[in-house]
Amino acid sequence: MNGPDDVKRKVFAYLETQRPLPGADETEKLRYDYLDTGFVDSVQVVELVMQLEDDLGVRLEPEHLQSEEFRTVGGLIQIIQRLARR
Repeated sequence: MNGPDDVKRKVFAYLETQRPLPGADETEKLRYDYLDTGFVDSVQVVELVMQLEDDLGVRLEPEHLQSEEFRTVGGLIQIIQRLARR
């Protein structure tokens, strides 16, 4: 099972493969809206979801992907952490 820190580390690692997430500290990075800012494009979102599902053994459903929570780094981490506890 993946712990909360493992989930956070993997999400950050994937998102930062091309460039660092903006933000002066972790709190700002967790609040960052990676979708609206164009940090990732639609293909990268699909790759992100597939990679996280494979690495963390979770299944993101359409309602997760369409939620406001999914739009921020911290929200994505929270969704995955909840799914991992099931």
